[in-house]
Amino acid sequence: MDAVKYFRAKDEMLKDFQSCVNDCKNCKYFGFCNGKLSQEEDIAIVNQWSKEQPIITYKEKFLEILPNVRLDPYGSPEICLITLGWIEKCPLLGNYESCWNREYEELG
Repeated sequence: MDAVKYFRAKDEMLKDFQSCVNDCKNCKYFGFCNGKLSQEEDIAIVNQWSKEQPIITYKEKFLEILPNVRLDPYGSPEICLITLGWIEKCPLLGNYESCWNREYEELG
């Protein structure tokens, strides 16, 4: 897991922990929240958690629906998420690759 993926996963993990019921002693991640782990243990826990809760990107969701769509040389679909109606405004100013690799969020 590279550093960017680690920090993204750790952020998601900590958001998930906001809903903990304060039963820390029985939690399989005990020690993580209170910073009593080594860096190696911390990384291993975040890595395991991210495997258990994979983040789905817009690209993965789109390819699940249309697996044979034509991709650009960087591996992204050759269409803008705004054109599809999946997002309302461009967060990355035309950077398709980065935009498609963001976490998928359902409109609602």
